[in-house]
Amino acid sequence: MNDLRTDINLAKQHITRGYNQDLFDYIYPFCNENIKDLLSYFTLKDKKCLSVLASSDQIFDMFLNGARSITAFDINKLTIYYYNLKKAAIMAGLSFEDYKRFFCFEEYIEHYSNKDVFDYDTFKIIKKYLDKKSNIFWLELYKCFSAKEIRIPFGLFTYDEPSNEILHQTVGYFNESAYKELQTMINKLDIDFINTNIKSLPVYLDSKYDFMYFSNIIQYCDLMFDNYDNLDKEANKKIKLLKMKSILNYLANYLNKNGYMVAGYLYAQKNSDKNNAILDKKLRNEIFNEENYLNLYLRSIQSFTSKEIFESTNLKQDMCLIYKK
Repeated sequence: MNDLRTDINLAKQHITRGYNQDLFDYIYPFCNENIKDLLSYFTLKDKKCLSVLASSDQIFDMFLNGARSITAFDINKLTIYYYNLKKAAIMAGLSFEDYKRFFCFEEYIEHYSNKDVFDYDTFKIIKKYLDKKSNIFWLELYKCFSAKEIRIPFGLFTYDEPSNEILHQTVGYFNESAYKELQTMINKLDIDFINTNIKSLPVYLDSKYDFMYFSNIIQYCDLMFDNYDNLDKEANKKIKLLKMKSILNYLANYLNKNGYMVAGYLYAQKNSDKNNAILDKKLRNEIFNEENYLNLYLRSIQSFTSKEIFESTNLKQDMCLIYKK
């Protein structure tokens, strides 16, 4: 219970501080990647998966695609309480519309600031399906803050929330029929959670996986490693990316034969800041030049709201760096 009290106090601090906290302290309310198209390239039925937890949507989509078991990790320990809240909401039998009404804050039904977000009456229905710790965690927050204060961006949650229009196209379970299918099987979903960063992740692994998903963690390698004062900017970029590759290669030891690792999800990478090591195409191609590493291009989230016709040459593409065992 001491850990739970620590987590509750941490959540209260995040809500109170708002903007004045570290980037990795925020929970993503929904997946901001085109996870639906990405997972369509892989066969997950009866597979063992390892994934960042983040918004939990990636986990739900993997499970919906037939994953046998899922281990999730995240540097933010509070993400597990959000996962348990989402799972409980689905188990509670909320309709798809009520699920959206409870969790969506931005751009809900073409307007901002959904007044029903985290509605307490709906929470009372959900709480019956929460595990004991998550029940205490969320109840304590409701005692101290309004529903809007808990859910508003730059408290517990990041501002980065795709619109309903985008989520319907980029997240597999985020439509009426898929959501209902997920409801019929959600009681069988039971994940293992590891509270750690990707650098320390191997310490906790004791088995092999068929599929690994590391989201866009690779884009933060510039922050994950210190600069060498005696080296220039370009040399530091290269060293940091090499260090990140070393971690990924080590994690690849935990892949089963013919397994896949999504080593990095890069947003609209052709238009991105080349000061970021992984987004420097020349440097990326120099370092990840083995045949094990492949580039998979997907329609970007931005393109779903664009009037431009999506073509293979369209700049509005996301790119996934894939490792094949």
